[in-house]
Amino acid sequence: MYIEATKTYYVRKELRTKRASFLIVMALRGGNPSDLRGIVRCVSMRQCGCGMVGRVRIGQGSYSVSGDYGNEGLAVNVSADAFRLGIPLPPTLRNEWENGDWKGSEVPAMKEWAKNV
Repeated sequence: MYIEATKTYYVRKELRTKRASFLIVMALRGGNPSDLRGIVRCVSMRQCGCGMVGRVRIGQGSYSVSGDYGNEGLAVNVSADAFRLGIPLPPTLRNEWENGDWKGSEVPAMKEWAKNV
């Protein structure tokens, strides 16, 4: 999820976004799914079908990101190397994210937290 509004532009008929700070919610691949961490990286996205997709490097790995939080509203499963770089989500945010209404009620709190990550 972009932390602040980002500019979009077109290359031919393809929509793209400029590089901007993006909050990625991560879970350790094969680990406890409720152990979530966040990390902010600069990401640019381009249109792929009806969605937007980008790539981001975290630690030694490179990951595809799309939609909210990097995986269409779900946590991105990452390696231990990348997971170690993330900052644990505070319990209140984790609860809002896991038990949210899928209408974005957690977004303002997540953006505010991400500005300090």
